[in-house]
Amino acid sequence: MDFKQIMNTAEYDFLRTDERLGNRIMLLGLGGSYAYGTNKEGSDIDFRGVTLMMPSDLLGLTEFAQYEDDRTDTVIYGFNKVIKLLLECNPNTCEILGLDEDQYLIKSELGQELIDNSRLFLSKRAIKSFGGYADAQLRRLQNAIARDALPQSDREKHILKSVMNALDDFNSRYAGKENGSIRLYIDRDLDRLFFSKGMTTQ
Repeated sequence: MDFKQIMNTAEYDFLRTDERLGNRIMLLGLGGSYAYGTNKEGSDIDFRGVTLMMPSDLLGLTEFAQYEDDRTDTVIYGFNKVIKLLLECNPNTCEILGLDEDQYLIKSELGQELIDNSRLFLSKRAIKSFGGYADAQLRRLQNAIARDALPQSDREKHILKSVMNALDDFNSRYAGKENGSIRLYIDRDLDRLFFSKGMTTQ
C-alpha cells in the first residue's frame, strides 16, 4: 500500500492547509496495526506525528497540545506535549520514534534529530507505563468476558476486584493529598449502575 499517495489525497488536505501543520510537521508516520505489522484486509490506517510549536505558543499567547482528525484517525502532537509524554515513556509516543524507515511519511531534520536522541527518553518509567497499558487492555478483555459469559455471582466478584484495583491505583496516584481535597461520588443505585445492561464498568 502506498501510504504517501494516500496522504496526498484530498481527505488529508488538512496536513497541508492547517497553519499548525504543513511545513511545521517534524515527523509523520504510521500507527496502529500497520506500524506493528498486524494489519489485515480492512484495517484502519492511523497516522501519528509531531509538529513544531508556533511563536505565539512559546510566548504564552496561545496554547496547543495536539491536532486530531477523527475521519482519518490522525493524531499529531505538539512538540511540547510529545516531549512530556516521551519523558513519561508513554507507549503511544515512544512508538513514533521507533518506526522502520519506510514507515515515515514526513521526516524533517529536526524530526531526525528527535529520533537520533530517542535513548534520552528511555527510563524505568517504561515498566509502569507499558505495564499499565497492557494491564488496562487485559482488564478490558476481562470486563467483556464478565459481561457476556459469567454467571451473576462471578460478575459480582469481578466487579469487586475491579473496584479494589481502581482503589489501589487511586491511592498510589494521590497519596499525600490533603484530606478533603478530593471528593468521590458513587451512584447509590448499584443494581442500575452495574447490572441494568448485564454489567458496565468504567
